Amino acid sequence: MKCFVCGSDSPGEVCNQCVRTERNLFHKEWEHKEGFIKKKIENYRVDVSTYRISGTGMISNSENGLMARSDAFNHYVGNVVSVENKMFNGKEAVSIHYKNQETQMERYIFLISFNAEEGLRNVIEQAKKDLGSGGASVGGASAGMPSADAALRLKKLDVLLESGILSQEEYNNEKRKLGY
Repeated sequence: MKCFVCGSDSPGEVCNQCVRTERNLFHKEWEHKEGFIKKKIENYRVDVSTYRISGTGMISNSENGLMARSDAFNHYVGNVVSVENKMFNGKEAVSIHYKNQETQMERYIFLISFNAEEGLRNVIEQAKKDLGSGGASVGGASAGMPSADAALRLKKLDVLLESGILSQEEYNNEKRKLGY
């Protein structure tokens, strides 16, 4: 698999080197009590960083939440399709629709009893805007604009220059290769 940020080979959607350059934008933890007689408490969390959305929630392959399981998730924020309020098993929840075009994986993450839907949506939209890809996965190009891949690689080069890993000359050479 290729890293969605820099395009290098990666075991996941974002490589370890890019993970080190990301910053946290949003964090929320909460409890959900389930059951009438015996109260079962589930702990949930959601984090949004410059490249990823992660946490624990109810995960399903169906937009209705069928066959959902409580599990951890960790996905590239650029592949989030939507964030909206939905009902999940008769309870209010926030649904995060995620779709990876490369692997054709589509997932719905339900955050039960989550009460910051508007803030989460705004942070995700801002993170996608900061990626410079308009929310599209790496590899898609818009007419008249550099590809999302080139824009993301340029952002990576900026970080490498700022951290002193690349010299100005190396940075300029790589930037020219990208067509900037």
